[in-house]
Amino acid sequence: MHGSMRCLCKYKNLKMGRRKIEKQTSVKKSNRKTIVNMTKKAEKRSTRGNGANKKKPSVKHLSHFLRIYKGLEDWHIPIFAAVKQFCGNIATVMYPGCDKHLTASLIFDNVTYIDLNSKMLPFFSDPAIHSWIEENKQYTGPTIYNFENTNFDRFVPVNNKPYDLVISASAGLVSNSACMKYLKNGGHFLLSMILKVGS
Repeated sequence: MHGSMRCLCKYKNLKMGRRKIEKQTSVKKSNRKTIVNMTKKAEKRSTRGNGANKKKPSVKHLSHFLRIYKGLEDWHIPIFAAVKQFCGNIATVMYPGCDKHLTASLIFDNVTYIDLNSKMLPFFSDPAIHSWIEENKQYTGPTIYNFENTNFDRFVPVNNKPYDLVISASAGLVSNSACMKYLKNGGHFLLSMILKVGS
């Protein structure tokens, strides 16, 4: 009889352990499912009208972007929205050292992204990225974004036209760089950095 009770206890413990593992696995699958659903939607939009027999374009750049910058959960989005509301009319934005941080285009309709890394070129020209911006942007007008593959200290804008807003986030502090001379008089400089408490 004691042997039967020990077997029953082992069975219950095994069952509880299995449920715990299943629960943890379910949470991980849920997080992955959000990214997968967003990439699938972008893939459908990108292939719409291309014909059933054509090869579907890759969405690897979008998947990487959503994983790194958290998509619509990017903590910069409410900051960008608050800056736009506070500053009023911001027609043009410059983002030096942007990396793949494209979420500024969800709030601002005309952004020039600048980065020296040539690996950014396929990302900014990816139709899936553009489709994601078009679906989630918070304005009704057309979206304009340009990528300049250059050192932002050597960047020269078209017609030397100054910008209403300069964003300093992914590349650290850029206020001492040469690109700051292209900030319009009376323009705005947004510095977004994560600082360690006590530093």
